[in-house]
Amino acid sequence: MKKLFAFFAILVLYSSNSSAQIVRIGALTGLNVANKGLGFNITGDLSYSPKPQLDMGIILGVGVGGQVDSLGKANNIKGGVKYGFQTRYFLKKGKFRPYIGGMATIFSGAGINVKTIKDIKLNGTMSTKIALVPMFGLKIGVLNLNSGYSLGGGALRGFSINAGLLFGFGKYPK
Repeated sequence: MKKLFAFFAILVLYSSNSSAQIVRIGALTGLNVANKGLGFNITGDLSYSPKPQLDMGIILGVGVGGQVDSLGKANNIKGGVKYGFQTRYFLKKGKFRPYIGGMATIFSGAGINVKTIKDIKLNGTMSTKIALVPMFGLKIGVLNLNSGYSLGGGALRGFSINAGLLFGFGKYPK
């Protein structure tokens, strides 16, 4: 899987004429509301943009979240890393740029079950889940805001809202 991921990343970055390249580097932090729980994530991305309206690239992030029982007590806390691919299509040019996009991610993590402070149990195995995330966002200068809905399984299914910075480097030919 790592070799396929590295190959795709190199293919995306070097697939077009070098005079038309622009590279975008971003960082986001956000909240997730999923499956009776809340989560927090930090994600970085590296994207290649063959046209001003389109970019595609790789993402890497970490996250932690918890679920509550019917009494409102935390009973399942999970954390892990996510990695995958994303694309954004910008609907306007200029400083105010709404966009639509999507991500395909793999989340690998582990969790603990919490009944009481004295009864904390580590889950026996790590899990890996795949998620597709359609998203809508807004880029204002370097500020990047987006929201999406994860179509992943289990605890990954849910709504997220993120904010961060997105910088671009390089120039398009005139």
